[in-house]
Amino acid sequence: MAVTYGLSPEHARSPGTVTSPIRVLTELADAICGEYMRATAARNLLIVNGHGGN
Repeated sequence: MAVTYGLSPEHARSPGTVTSPIRVLTELADAICGEYMRATAARNLLIVNGHGGN
């Protein structure tokens, strides 16, 4: 699953930029990971950041 929104306050001056507060992003990641671990037999989870600037 890809989360297509993230934390980009450095780009906030650019029109159309959508950025999330760090609290919202960390709560979302925690909720997604917790739900995935609950719903599957997986006991390990790897998170890959596809953006070099973060």
